[in-house]
Amino acid sequence: MTRFVTLVHLLVACMLLLPGCITSKKTVRFSEVAKNIALPTHFKSRNLFGKPGPLIYKLEDFAGIVVEETKPNHYRRLYKLKNLGDEIKVEVPDAKGQPIYESKIDKNAKLNGSYLAFAADFSAQQVEHIQIMDVGLVFAPWKQIHASENELRRWIAANPANGKKRFLVQGALLTLILGTSTNVVAAGSQVSTPVFKVNGELRRLDSTTRRDYQVALALIDLRTLVAPGPKSLLDPIDRLFDSSTKAKPSWVENTRIAGIAGIGSEIK
Repeated sequence: MTRFVTLVHLLVACMLLLPGCITSKKTVRFSEVAKNIALPTHFKSRNLFGKPGPLIYKLEDFAGIVVEETKPNHYRRLYKLKNLGDEIKVEVPDAKGQPIYESKIDKNAKLNGSYLAFAADFSAQQVEHIQIMDVGLVFAPWKQIHASENELRRWIAANPANGKKRFLVQGALLTLILGTSTNVVAAGSQVSTPVFKVNGELRRLDSTTRRDYQVALALIDLRTLVAPGPKSLLDPIDRLFDSSTKAKPSWVENTRIAGIAGIGSEIK
C-alpha cells in the first residue's frame, strides 16, 4: 500500500511539474503567407529585350548595338559600333547576391507582368517560390559614346529609319529568376522541411528548381542622340537643356543608376 501511494504521488508530481512526461496532441494552425507580392516599381520601367537566348552569355556585346523596336519589349539588332564596347567588362551589381524580390506566386502573378509574365503558363494548382536577382551589368560611359559619334552618324545616314523607332543600347542588365516548386502536404503526414499555407493548402518547398533570365536595356533614342543643334546628346551635356531649366534631370546626374532602372533612358 505504501508503495502504491508513493507511485501516485510521483505521478501527480510529474503531471504538475513536468508536463513533458505525458504527451498530448496539439493542433498547429497556419496563417496564409503573402503571395503575388507586387514587383518593385522600377522593375516596371525596365526595357526588356524579350527573348535574349544565348546572348545572356555574351552580355558585353549588348553595349553599343543599334536596335529597332518591332513591338513592345521586342527589338531587332541592326548594327554594332566598331569602336565601342571592346574594353567593357561585365560587372556584378550586387556582390552579395541578395534577392531584390522574393515571393510565393501562383497563376495570378501574371498580372504583375514583365518579370512574372511566365506565371500565365502555370496550372490552376501550381505555386512556386520566386527569387529575382540582378547578376550582371554592362554599361558604356558617355565618353565612349562621344568617341563613336562619326561612325554612328555615317550609319544613320546610310540606313534611313523610315519612321521606325531605333535606339542605341548604352547598357544591359542581366536578371536571374529562380523558381522553386512546392508540393501539397497530405493531412497527417510528417515533414522535416518548413511548411507554409497558400490558397488554403499546406505546402512545402520541393527540390525542383528552374532558372530563367531576362535582359533589361538602357536605351538612347537615336533621333535625339544625333539630332542637329543644341538638343543633341552628343553635344556638351550643359547644352542639352533650355536656360529656363533650373536643374538637370536626375538620370543625367547619375546615368548609371538610370540605366539600371530604365528611368529616362528612352527619350521621346
